[in-house]
Amino acid sequence: MRPTRTIINDCCFISHRKNLSSSLVGRSCHFSSSLGDLSAINSREAQFMGVDHHLRSLCRPSFRFQEAIGLFDAAISSASNPSVITANILLDALMKSYKYETAVLVYRKMAGASISPDYVTMNSILACFCNTHKPELAFGVLGLTLKHGYEIKVHSVNILVKCLFKERRDSKAMELFRDMGRAGICCDVITYNIVMNGMCKLMKLDDAFGLLMEMENHSCRPNIASYTILMNGLCKNGRVDEALGLLEEMCGKGLNPDVFVYSLLINGLCDKGDVQKAMELFSEMHVKRISANVVTYTSLIHGLCKLGDWKSAIEMYDSMVSQDLKPDVITYTGLIDGLCKHGRLDKATDMFDKMLQKAVEPSVVTYNILINGLCKEGRAADAIGLLKRMIDKGKDPDVVTYNTLILGLCDANKVDEAKELFEKVLQARLEGGSSVKPDAVTCNTLIHGLCKEGRIYEAMEIFHTMVRWKLQNVMTFNLLIDGLYKLGCMEEAAKLQQDMTDMGFKPNDVTYSVMIDGLCKNRKVGTAKRLFEEMQDQGHSPTLFDYNIMLSALCKGHHFQEAMGLYYKMNCGSCKPDVVSFNALIDGARIERDLQAAEELLRDMIEMGLVPDSVTYSILINWYAKAGKLDEATALFENMLSKGYVPDVVTYDSLVKGFGILGETKKIIDLLHQMAARDVVLDVKMYATVLNYICKDAEYANFKDMIPIFAKKSSTVSCKDLLAKLHHSGELQNTA
Repeated sequence: MRPTRTIINDCCFISHRKNLSSSLVGRSCHFSSSLGDLSAINSREAQFMGVDHHLRSLCRPSFRFQEAIGLFDAAISSASNPSVITANILLDALMKSYKYETAVLVYRKMAGASISPDYVTMNSILACFCNTHKPELAFGVLGLTLKHGYEIKVHSVNILVKCLFKERRDSKAMELFRDMGRAGICCDVITYNIVMNGMCKLMKLDDAFGLLMEMENHSCRPNIASYTILMNGLCKNGRVDEALGLLEEMCGKGLNPDVFVYSLLINGLCDKGDVQKAMELFSEMHVKRISANVVTYTSLIHGLCKLGDWKSAIEMYDSMVSQDLKPDVITYTGLIDGLCKHGRLDKATDMFDKMLQKAVEPSVVTYNILINGLCKEGRAADAIGLLKRMIDKGKDPDVVTYNTLILGLCDANKVDEAKELFEKVLQARLEGGSSVKPDAVTCNTLIHGLCKEGRIYEAMEIFHTMVRWKLQNVMTFNLLIDGLYKLGCMEEAAKLQQDMTDMGFKPNDVTYSVMIDGLCKNRKVGTAKRLFEEMQDQGHSPTLFDYNIMLSALCKGHHFQEAMGLYYKMNCGSCKPDVVSFNALIDGARIERDLQAAEELLRDMIEMGLVPDSVTYSILINWYAKAGKLDEATALFENMLSKGYVPDVVTYDSLVKGFGILGETKKIIDLLHQMAARDVVLDVKMYATVLNYICKDAEYANFKDMIPIFAKKSSTVSCKDLLAKLHHSGELQNTA
């Protein structure tokens, strides 16, 4: 504990302490020694005023670096030393040109030439070390400042506090800030603003608010910058309402908000989705005659795009241009992104062209957004064309560009092109022509595309490449295991699952879902049941998808009672059944010919607020029709139509069979007309059903002219023509 000592005090003892190399004071002494023995320097007037005048003219108004340094070195070599004021002007010019290392060399030459530094000199060197990320040496400069008899002023400490925050040494910055008061250095509004800004960047907003109150208690009046810093921190953390409260407080104290205050508030509101309030502030700016800037308009454009109001966003863009403001790359990129996300690709490409016409260079992000938009619209070829334009303009694509294109090509069923692009990226990297290295997303995307086409061995080649690069992740294994199961490669899937564990990857929810689904579809229901239990034992909660897979598999495997047990478990838990669950169970009841259970399930379904879908109706209609309950089947069919569901060919097939068994040929004809009107495509099975029952009817000759024409793919087929052909060939009698 140091009740009386401070960092500032440490600097005061620099000439009295010897063995403190591990402390700030020690570092100060080391710095003093490294810059030369300044104790022997005696100040003197410059002997040649011509050097001073010439050197100053080289520094102001425009800095002629080489000539100025050459003249300074020549003056030192010939003992025609410039004055400390002129040397300070040179240091200032060097700092403004970001030539900090050269400034330190000039200071050392000043010391060697006995040009005694003044407070301005020391402050410049302190700033040099802060700007070159050397706060410890900056502390040393404070020690030298004291040694030369100068009082440390708040401006110098402010520079160092700001540097410490930039270097993420916030505890040291706060220590120095608190030491200022104990050392008799009064903090000014700039000090507080620096510390508040540091606190906001560290997400310590409450501490920053505390400093605002502390300022007022210490008679240090906050300025616009103080409030701007706090409002910016609040907006970045989503606390926009509190930022608006500060705006009112600020105005109440007679501080008039400027365009920067309004812009950050408008941006915060737009990020939050409150574009209406943002527009109110925008109108308020107009009333107060505060001209909006590019940031203001860009924020509003982005906000409107997020809401899907692209028309208003374009109007805002037009208004911006009419105010002689030039939209920048951020403006255009945000607008293009918004248009793409809301399906206005045509407008997005127009805006991109306008951007080029205005000589605004698109960024990689801009290209990526438009490439993604083209891919999502199925325009993969245009996306590839844009990639070529991008490269021709000297803009290097990044990994996101290639990931987007590979995904777009895979989605467009152009997996070969996706693989070719992937290989080109690899080749370019090997040849040193590109710095882009495919990542896990790149490889997983291509693996997914290959697996969808059943090209599992090619996908495994990509996997082996990933293993060499150590890019594989859980998603990689999930995709490959799923692909293997879909091809019925059970042993390979099990081995890959073991490899996954051996490589240190734990199965996640998706892994279990993939394996359970694969096992069920390959009729390994027993293994799937054990895995379903293991999943829960390992702390994974089955999703509705998992439950539905198990319900369907159990029902199809004649384990209806087990399925019902799982259904009751769902009802008691947090994962409630949905329509798919009930459809699986009702179909299971149909398989077991348990009509009572099916009707009870249907009642449960309706009581839970679920609406039967076309699958539910089809299952029940099929069941009733097969059971000869045509009245019930017909009633369900009419109810299905009234709900807006379109029956599929399977539903019609069930009804045709039902009516055929009863000899209701006229009703079959009516159904055929309904099917034709709804553009239902007849499959081979349905043709066989229709022919079978109509040909059996003794009155078939009266019905054949009543059969409608059906469209099947690109050709038109007539059941009537088929019947005629069968009749003439003598096959009709055989069919009957």
